[in-house]
Amino acid sequence: MAANRLLRWALILRSFDYSIEYIKGTENSAADVLSRLPIEEGDPSSLEKRGSAKASHLLHLRLEDIPVTRRRLKK
Repeated sequence: MAANRLLRWALILRSFDYSIEYIKGTENSAADVLSRLPIEEGDPSSLEKRGSAKASHLLHLRLEDIPVTRRRLKK
């Protein structure tokens, strides 16, 4: 189940331009909160379908929010 969650996050994060920086765990309490999110229980296939739908919906919304112009493409 954890692999599915990682895949969904990878799909969501693909739409962003970001860099990764190492921060000590003692200085990064927000990361601990994310790692402790509850895992939904139920039929794995239905959870996977629902998660995939959420990820594609988020990607779709994000792409609509960011207009692409010729000027931006040239950059």
